[in-house]
Amino acid sequence: MTFIFITNYDYIISMVLDSIKNISDSHFHILEMIDKNIDISNFFENWKCNNGSFLIDIGVDELNFNKRLYFSNKFDFLYHSIGIHPNSADIDYENRLKKIEETLPNKKIIAIGETGLDYFRDIVNVEIQKKYLLGHIELSIKNNLPIIIHNRNASEDLLDILSNFKGQLSGVIHCFSDNHIIMKKFLDLGYYISFAGNSTYKKNTLLLDCIKNIPLDRLLLETDSPYLSPEPLRGRINTPENIIHTYNFVSKSLNIDINRIVKEVNKNIEILFRIKRLNE
Repeated sequence: MTFIFITNYDYIISMVLDSIKNISDSHFHILEMIDKNIDISNFFENWKCNNGSFLIDIGVDELNFNKRLYFSNKFDFLYHSIGIHPNSADIDYENRLKKIEETLPNKKIIAIGETGLDYFRDIVNVEIQKKYLLGHIELSIKNNLPIIIHNRNASEDLLDILSNFKGQLSGVIHCFSDNHIIMKKFLDLGYYISFAGNSTYKKNTLLLDCIKNIPLDRLLLETDSPYLSPEPLRGRINTPENIIHTYNFVSKSLNIDINRIVKEVNKNIEILFRIKRLNE
C-alpha cells in the first residue's frame, strides 16, 4: 500500500506500506488542515484508495459544522466530534452549548469535544474553562457519547473533576503529555490514552515510559493534524498519513508487530466510539 500526498508545500510524502492495512487516526482537524492549504479532497481520496481505516475529525468550536459534514457525507470512514476547545471558551456559554447539542442527532457525530483545561496558554479564565468542561460532561452523559479531553498543565484539576463522574463517562485523554503516574490515574478512571507525534521526539522519555506501561486495550494513536508532526517530519505541516511513524515508534518501543498495534488501536476505536470499520 503506497500513500502519496501532494500539497502546495515543497515536499511529497510517499510511503510504501506493503504489509500495513487499516491504519486509523483517532484525532485530527479538517478545517485547520484546509487553513494550511492542504488539498483535503485529494487527501481523502488517497486515504480511501489505500484502504485507510477510521479518521476522526475533532471539533474545537460550534462553527462550520456543515463544512466538516460535507466530507463525511462522501466518505464512510470519516467521523466527527463536536465541542468547544477550552481556549475557545467565552461568556456566551448557554447559546454555544445549545448549538452543540442541536448537532448531536447527526449519526456522524461519535463524541463530545475536544474539551478540557488548558493552563499553558492562559487565554481563558480557569473558571470559565471549568464551566464549559462540566457542560460538555453533561452533554456526554445525557447523550451517551464519549468525551475527548484536552489537557495542558492541568492534570490534577482534571482528575479531580473527572473523578466525580467515574462510571458515568467514557472518553480519551488526547495527546497525552504527562508521566506514567498521572496516566495510571486516568486509566483507573476508565479513560483511554492517546499518543500523538510528540511521543516520537528523541528527548521525550516521559512519554516513552508511558507507552511502555500502557495496556494495549486502552491505547489510541493520533496525529492532531495539522500540528505535532512526528519524527522525522518534525516542524512540518502534519497530515494523518504521517501517523505511520507513530505506529512504528510504538511498535518498536513495545517490541510488538506493527500490524498488531494497528489491530489493537482499531479495536479500541470501535469500542470507545461504537463504530465498525468497513475494511477487514
